[in-house]
Amino acid sequence: MSKGLESLSNELNIPPSKARSTEKQRELNRKWTDINTFDHKLESIRPIYAASDLYEACKSTVEEAFGKEETLSELNANIPVYSLGEMRKKIYGKVDFKADQLDFKNIIHCRTLLRSKDRDGELRPKLWQVVLQADVTQADRAIYEKLRRQVIENELISDKLLALDVRSTAGNDDFYFVFEDFILQTLFVFSRDEIVSQVSKQALVGTNAINDQRYPPSKVLPFYGYSFYCAPLCFLFHDPVLLFVIYKKIYLRYFIRLHSIGECPYYPPSNKFVTIVNRSRSTVSNLLDDEKPEIESISSSSEGSHSSKSDPDDDDSADDETDEDHGPKFTGHGLIGLAHQFESYFKERDPILFKHLIQIGSHPVRIAFRWLIRAFSGFLPVQEVLYLWDYILSMDSLEILPLFAVGVFLQRRDYLIGVTVSNISEAILSDLSTLKVEPVLELIFDY
Repeated sequence: MSKGLESLSNELNIPPSKARSTEKQRELNRKWTDINTFDHKLESIRPIYAASDLYEACKSTVEEAFGKEETLSELNANIPVYSLGEMRKKIYGKVDFKADQLDFKNIIHCRTLLRSKDRDGELRPKLWQVVLQADVTQADRAIYEKLRRQVIENELISDKLLALDVRSTAGNDDFYFVFEDFILQTLFVFSRDEIVSQVSKQALVGTNAINDQRYPPSKVLPFYGYSFYCAPLCFLFHDPVLLFVIYKKIYLRYFIRLHSIGECPYYPPSNKFVTIVNRSRSTVSNLLDDEKPEIESISSSSEGSHSSKSDPDDDDSADDETDEDHGPKFTGHGLIGLAHQFESYFKERDPILFKHLIQIGSHPVRIAFRWLIRAFSGFLPVQEVLYLWDYILSMDSLEILPLFAVGVFLQRRDYLIGVTVSNISEAILSDLSTLKVEPVLELIFDY
């Protein structure tokens, strides 16, 4: 990415940062609420990278960590994965309090509502605010205005990449084009926020990009389709400052993982992918019989700090392993982990279809990768995207994404199983605009 940015800068003679003339500052300030009409001079500008480039990088990383294995899996990373039975419990688990006991100021209660089949779409903005703890203060408004002034006063090379992406993706989408100004405002301001870099730069540790001045202050370089992270939020939040605060919260906690090779850049820099996967080879156990006490099958190294409730001897052995390894514990799947989960769920749910697609040269994970990297935004209708993202916030996890991706294949199974050419299978899966989230999830567990 750093080389691509350098090449673009040198070819077009674009400096990393340039002060706008007084005339341009006045024009941009005047057109701020109609910012898509401002001339960003996008001639010859091209995206730095897309989903296909990130897929190849992920594949190379896995092969470097484990070598090329003769398996059906493309991204066999050997990291913690829940079984489908455990995922059913996580999604449809029992609620231990009644509806009349719900407190709309309680994060746990709001998360429970967000995974309820009877959830009210009108309550979604409020529930998301509570879950993300996103209350807008006067300080937030002052920060937003300060960052907005920085956008007006100085132009960055990343501004052109953002403007190009919004114009060619979300701004060109039937659902989101009306919010093109909102999206541009939010992403421009977000790119100037140095607080974001305290998290995002952790994904750049050990690379040339960490000190690359061509990166924006946020250290987040847009890829093709990046604006789809922000677009659905515009349907829920109409205050520009609140939209910025919500986007910042949800990006740093969840979406940053969707285009980062590292395990989870939300945590310390030492959480590099290769060291994590090598420590996580044998952390998933089978479900116990229903007669036995219920336990979490992912050890204390799994997401959300789940702890095992097995016998004391097992606890002692776990402590011994912890003593031997003083590195950071597993804290949640990044993009490689999600892709690995997808393959694991698919092979468990429908091994026949999975093998058939591999045999005709249509690797399921390559098709699903573009859905995962954008959290299905731009593929599903906007209301279904928001419905799916409800699960992300309610579970505080991205694990619903690979699970739903498997459901998409199952929904089209009757067409896919008879296909003998990879191009046709990809065409069958190219349009997801008619899918509904809940029926697809139910299909996954209906076996």
